[in-house]
Amino acid sequence: LDAVDSALFVVCLGDEGTDMMALEQMATNMLHNGGKNRWWDKSFSLIVTNDGRAAINFEHSWGDGVAVLRFAVDIFNECTSST
Repeated sequence: LDAVDSALFVVCLGDEGTDMMALEQMATNMLHNGGKNRWWDKSFSLIVTNDGRAAINFEHSWGDGVAVLRFAVDIFNECTSST
């Protein structure tokens, strides 16, 4: 528990697939998942389901979204680049 408590962010690995989920169900899963498998005191949570879909959930004020969006875009570009 000390590792989670001192972590900058967490990766939440879900055991639910989202392929057959309606958009509203997927949004609920990525936002709070009924309070299961989420840590609300971290800078952000990277949520990955067992079928490979991912989301970033973070608490933010008016200026925080830019940094997290930049982080997400950089990761996406790195993962999808052909070089």
